[in-house]
Amino acid sequence: MTTFEIASQSTAIFAANEDTTTTGGAAIPVDGCLELTFVCYGSASAAVTVSLLESDEEAGTYTAVAPEDVYGGFALASTDSTGKAGVFAYKGWKNFVKVAVDGTATALTVIALKSGCRHCPTDAA
Repeated sequence: MTTFEIASQSTAIFAANEDTTTTGGAAIPVDGCLELTFVCYGSASAAVTVSLLESDEEAGTYTAVAPEDVYGGFALASTDSTGKAGVFAYKGWKNFVKVAVDGTATALTVIALKSGCRHCPTDAA
């Protein structure tokens, strides 16, 4: 019988006030985890939409994730000037995911949370 250690890992992958609709933020490797969840918090004075891009290769071409491969979503409206929190998740099969932001937020933080990892994550010091 094989036993897998259940582990989780979180990484702040986006904390900037720029439009990254086509390029996305940092590439997040999906391999080795059962779930990839994004926790978001931000405020805006104009509409902002957070979406996902996916690719088979880290330096490959990233395309928009199909709506059926995402649970939930996160967007800010011009009325969200005091801050709004949200969670959404990726359920696709590509090897790498990036977070894309359409619009400019006053403040925006997105954290990727990997869970159900087959091995405990390690940080190189």
